[in-house]
Amino acid sequence: MKSLRKIVLLFILFFICNVNTFAKANKTYDKLKLAKEAMEIIQLYYFEEINPEDLGDGIIGGLIGILDDGYSNYFKENNEVYNLLEGYYVGLGLSFEVQNNRLVVTAPILGTPAYKAGILPEDMIIKIDGKSTEGMSHSEAVSLMRGKAGKKLSLQL
Repeated sequence: MKSLRKIVLLFILFFICNVNTFAKANKTYDKLKLAKEAMEIIQLYYFEEINPEDLGDGIIGGLIGILDDGYSNYFKENNEVYNLLEGYYVGLGLSFEVQNNRLVVTAPILGTPAYKAGILPEDMIIKIDGKSTEGMSHSEAVSLMRGKAGKKLSLQL
């Protein structure tokens, strides 16, 4: 009799765990359906024509954007990823993060233009080429500071 109780109890626990898993999966599926419906409504009724690929990029960018770790980025163009991987860009040579809607230098990299210019940890980047950095995202700042070798860039600290 005890064996039967154990089997019934195990079956009930198994059922409860699976119901919870299915419920979570169902909620995720419902959100995906809602996103698909929103895309369709935007394509049908938005006052301008919207490229479906741009809508898809927006959804993926939004998913990555909630990670908010300063390291996760969604690259819309494969060309940009290729350039990053192959090293076809140069930068100032500094690490920074967003703190209270401001860009704060965490470290200049030894021997780079940022290091040679005397940029120090905790310096706040106020403007990039005259553009205010207040409220600027990490990825937007990186794209403004990245460029071909020899490109002149103005930072206001």
